[in-house]
Amino acid sequence: GSPSLFAIILLTNYNPDTNMSEEKRIELEIGWYKVVFSILVFTDLSLLAWIAQNLTNTKPILLIFSVIAIVLITMGIYWVHRRVLKCLDRIEEL
Repeated sequence: GSPSLFAIILLTNYNPDTNMSEEKRIELEIGWYKVVFSILVFTDLSLLAWIAQNLTNTKPILLIFSVIAIVLITMGIYWVHRRVLKCLDRIEEL
């Protein structure tokens, strides 16, 4: 498929004369995914904790937006997970 946004960012400064192997580039891409995955998980857990602490004393609209954010962030976590699995499949094909 087409390269992901993170792969494009990662390879923007890539110099083909450095003879970096495809496997090494995929490993670097996985490294970026690990950073994004960690940030998303931390944010998701923080929002869940906030909801648990403020469930009874906050405005309903804030709770609704928090739940929507949790759903979207969880979808992002799943997307990153799938991208890492695709990267691992690419490494196996080499």
